[in-house]
Amino acid sequence: RSSDLIKMSATAAEQMKGLMDNAEEGIEGIRVFVNGGGCSGMTYGMTLVEQPGKYDCVLENDGLNLYVDAVALGFLEGV
Repeated sequence: RSSDLIKMSATAAEQMKGLMDNAEEGIEGIRVFVNGGGCSGMTYGMTLVEQPGKYDCVLENDGLNLYVDAVALGFLEGV
């Protein structure tokens, strides 16, 4: 369960579901990613995607699919 790995407030879940409701056809979930940010630390982002990648963990939260690759999940666990 995603709630065990990534915490999502009710307001955030509502906003993300709204994004999915307005997404173009074929979009199946939201990818949450982490990039190296150099001296300022890591940078975090999200994008709409059609399907999970080969190394993604699929986290389901009340019908919302979050896709997070295994490396990024280590940086996001517990947030």
